Amino acid sequence: VFNKGAFTAKALYNEAFRAPKPWDYTWGDGNDNLDPERMKSGELFVSYRFGDHFSLEGSIFRNIINDLFVKETIKINDSTEIKRWTNKDEVTTTGTEIGIRYSIEKFQAYLNYTNNHSHDLNDLHVTEISDDILNLGFTYEPVSNLILNFRANYLGDRKNPKEIATTGSDIIEDAFVFHTAITYYISGFSFQIVANNLLNTEYYHPSN
Repeated sequence: VFNKGAFTAKALYNEAFRAPKPWDYTWGDGNDNLDPERMKSGELFVSYRFGDHFSLEGSIFRNIINDLFVKETIKINDSTEIKRWTNKDEVTTTGTEIGIRYSIEKFQAYLNYTNNHSHDLNDLHVTEISDDILNLGFTYEPVSNLILNFRANYLGDRKNPKEIATTGSDIIEDAFVFHTAITYYISGFSFQIVANNLLNTEYYHPSN
């Protein structure tokens, strides 16, 4: 982290893994030799504060996921084949993010936009990851110990690996999803009411 006056810069590096679940080992004919999926992530972040209330920020990042689980079918002969999960694929996501923050007394607000480009080991575009993501929100404390939060997430349209039965299309349409929360603090305890998907928006996830 580097700070000088109103300017801040950060360099971040992360590693993570996802271990196979029991049903990953046993799906189909099974594979006892599955390794964890592993991810490495690097990011450069900068921000600049204008006066006491506004700040602009931006980042570039690159995520690499190795040993991704892929369903494999091995044909032994005309009547016999083996089906199992195996570690074969790799996905690389390169992206940029820009955002603005505003803060004054008991009110804070933010808006940020992310552009992703994801491709697999064969340099094919990974369509299930949205290229365009927008987030916005605000937090307000009208009285002491009471915090109101509102946020929204925009997911750009993307192509599904197969046709969606309920829509008859392989395109997952874009969606704006709104959420809210009310939090009250007292004597070291916090009580919270959360409403996700506040407007009951219908949207789809590429996993199903």
